Amino acid sequence: MREGWTYKKLGEVADISAGQGAPQGESNYCSDGIPFIKAGNLESLINGMPEQTMQKVSDLVAKSHRLKLYKSGSVLFAKSGMSCMKGWVYTLKNDCYVVSHLAVITPHMQKTEGRYLNYYFQFNKPNTLVKDAAYPSISLKDIENISIPVPSLSEQQSIVAELDKINELISLKKAQLSDLDSLAQSIFYDMFGDPIENEKGWELSSLKQMGELGRGISKHRPRNAPELLGGNMPLIQTGDVANADMYIRTYNSTYSDLGTAQSKVWKSGTLCITIAATIDRQMLNIRF
Repeated sequence: MREGWTYKKLGEVADISAGQGAPQGESNYCSDGIPFIKAGNLESLINGMPEQTMQKVSDLVAKSHRLKLYKSGSVLFAKSGMSCMKGWVYTLKNDCYVVSHLAVITPHMQKTEGRYLNYYFQFNKPNTLVKDAAYPSISLKDIENISIPVPSLSEQQSIVAELDKINELISLKKAQLSDLDSLAQSIFYDMFGDPIENEKGWELSSLKQMGELGRGISKHRPRNAPELLGGNMPLIQTGDVANADMYIRTYNSTYSDLGTAQSKVWKSGTLCITIAATIDRQMLNIRF
C-alpha cells in the first residue's frame, strides 16, 4: 500500500442503499420529469446514452411512490437479478431516481470522489460478491463491508484524471480502428465489388471445389477426460476462433498425445469458421 493510504470499509466513506420499486404502467411516466434509472438502463448509460433519454417521473408520481432522489456522483450497480452478473458500474451525472434492483453508493464528499469509486469497481467487479450464480444477489451489508484503499481526496482526483486520459486514448484508438475497418471494407468493394451481386462477373466456385472441407473432431469431452489435455498440440476451440483477429495466435487449451490421437490434426493455413449445430457448436475447417 502506498504511503499515506489507508484501507476503510466502504460504509465508512459512503452511504450504501438501494433504490425503490419502479412505478408500474406508462401513465406513471412523463416527458419532462426526472429520470428513473433501471437495471436494464446501465449498459446504455455506460455506452454514452444521456440520462434524459430514460423514462421520467413527475414530482407527483415520485411523492406518491415514495421515491428517493439520489445525488449526482452516486455510483450504481445491480445488486439482484441476472444484471448483477454483468459487473456494470455507472456514476450518475445528474440527480435521478433509481430502481430497487440497483445498489446506490453515495460518497461522503469530504472523503471520497464518486468517480474514484467507479474506477475501483471497474477493476474490482461487484459481481465477485455474488454468492450463488443460480440466484444472483448482493447484500447491502456485504457492500458496506468492502475494504477499499482511500488516499487523500486530492490523490483520488489525480488518479481519476489520469485514468480519464487513458480512457480517452482507448476511445480514440477504437475510433481509429473502426475507421480502418471501414476503409478496408471500402477497398474490398472497390477491388472485388459486391460479393452477393457479383457485379464484376467473377467466376464462381463452391468452397468444396476450392479445398477440403471438414469438421473438427472431438470424440470425448476434454473437460470430462483431463488425460486428453496438457500436451504440446494446440486445441483450437470455438472461442479461440471467435476472438481471433484474422489469425489464431493464442489458444487456451492443448491436447496430450492421447488427445491428439483421438482427434485430427489440421495443417497451418487452414481456414476455421465457427458454425452452429443443433447439439453443439463446431468448427468448419477448409484446407486450401
